[in-house]
Amino acid sequence: MVCSAVGEYHAIRGICPHQGALLGRGHLWSLTVSEEPGVYGLAEKAEILRCPWHSFDYDVKTGRCVSDPGCASGRTRSPWKTGASSLT
Repeated sequence: MVCSAVGEYHAIRGICPHQGALLGRGHLWSLTVSEEPGVYGLAEKAEILRCPWHSFDYDVKTGRCVSDPGCASGRTRSPWKTGASSLT
């Protein structure tokens, strides 16, 4: 279970599909974005979970590996908002 920067909880696979690291030991980061070569910045929301072993990045909303499109997905479930009475 991961809580994003906007207070949504996402169920994401706890093991990195790349080589089996525990994603719970990783950190949330903002995605690096660029509109042109040589100019880059960070997306507003920290919704990228970085694997602690090899820095593979996973989108907590979709489970998609954003650092290597050929890598297997981390599969997620629908988000839950903070303040919900229960998680189902």
